[in-house]
Amino acid sequence: MLSKDQQSRSNLARLSAVLVLLTSMFLVGCPDDPPVTPDPDPYRAYRDYLPLNEGTIWTYSQPSGQEYSHEIIKSVVASNSFGDSAVIRIDRGNEVEQRFIYYWDFDELRETPLDSTSTYPIVHLSLPPDLGTQWLAYDEVREGNLDERSEAEIVARDTTLSTRAGTFNRCIIVRHIRSYVPSPEDSVEIDTFYNAFAYNIGLIYFQDQHGGRDELISYRMGQE
Repeated sequence: MLSKDQQSRSNLARLSAVLVLLTSMFLVGCPDDPPVTPDPDPYRAYRDYLPLNEGTIWTYSQPSGQEYSHEIIKSVVASNSFGDSAVIRIDRGNEVEQRFIYYWDFDELRETPLDSTSTYPIVHLSLPPDLGTQWLAYDEVREGNLDERSEAEIVARDTTLSTRAGTFNRCIIVRHIRSYVPSPEDSVEIDTFYNAFAYNIGLIYFQDQHGGRDELISYRMGQE
């Protein structure tokens, strides 16, 4: 007859054998997970807040009732992760036609005018478009050595907005605070305005601090 000490050692040995068996079964039945390949372009889907498809036309109306259009007359699909680019023509009727280059620089949507001496790009969006995201939209020295800048922030996301062109979901609103900076210590605020973007559509309105709004009244999306 086994003593209590011998019985305890025997039970411990059986328990150890069971644990070894279960561990080996787990290792055999659960192969290593395949390595996760990081997405080389994690911001691809977010860029649809302004799709740059050739042939797209957005038509807007000002508070005065005057209408104007933005049309993508040339689009270049990127072969890398920096994103697409496009030339957008702005037709304001009787006014001089303007052309701008819009392009996705990886995580930023930038605009540069073609018909201006200004070379500093305006950054319209910074990705990912999370609530509270802030960035410097532009910072440029004007005549008289006045430093004009605009600080942007996403103040609404995944909201529903309406214009005369319809009701849009998954919208974001970007607030711009524009100011002059006469010296590094001083800043004089000029105005505040808001841009609203709808997913898969683009810019649906521009609104100034007094409530005046240029809003989207119709659009036609070009083919990808």
